Amino acid sequence: MDCSVCDDCALRLFNSKGHNIQGIGTALYGNMIILPYIDKSAYKLQRLDYSKLVSILCDFPMGELPTDYAYITSIIKCRETINLEMTDDIRNRCITYLTKEVIEFKPRTILCLGNAAHQLFNVPVSKLIDKIIVSNGIIYFFNYSPGVAKYDADKFEEFKQHYAKYYSAIKNKNYYGYEIIKV
Repeated sequence: MDCSVCDDCALRLFNSKGHNIQGIGTALYGNMIILPYIDKSAYKLQRLDYSKLVSILCDFPMGELPTDYAYITSIIKCRETINLEMTDDIRNRCITYLTKEVIEFKPRTILCLGNAAHQLFNVPVSKLIDKIIVSNGIIYFFNYSPGVAKYDADKFEEFKQHYAKYYSAIKNKNYYGYEIIKV
C-alpha cells in the first residue's frame, strides 16, 4: 500500500526504526478489528502479531483465534510517544491510511477498541458500548481496549463480556441486545 500520507508526519520522525506497521489476520470473512494504538512490543519487532493487545484478544479465542475471522489493524500506525502531542494532523494521516485499508479489505463489520471509537466517531467508547452504528453499509461495534487489563480488573471483565457478545453477533448475525443507530 502507498504510505505517502506518512511523508512529513511528526510521529514518523519519532519512529525511525520503522513506521506504518501492517495489520494481520484475514479479510476473507469481512470482519475488521481496529486497535487504538501500536504498543511497544509490536513496534520493537515491527509486527502487529507481537502486540500485547493482540495477545490479549487471542487469550479469548471463542473456538478460533481472532486472526482466523478478522483482519486486525490499528488506528494509529506508529508507536505513540510522550515526546509528541498527538495532533489532529497526525490522527488524520493515520485515519487516511486506515481508510485505504477499509477500501481495500471491504469489511462488513468493524470492532473499534478503546480510543479508536473516539478517533472515528468523536464519542467516548463508554457511550458506545452495547450500540451498533451502521454507516455506509458497515456495522460498527465498540468495546474497551484490551489494554484495560493492566489497570482496571472490573473494566477488563466488562471488556471480556462485550468481546464475547461481539463474537456471537458476527458469527450468528444476531444483534439482539444492541441499540442500532443508522447514520
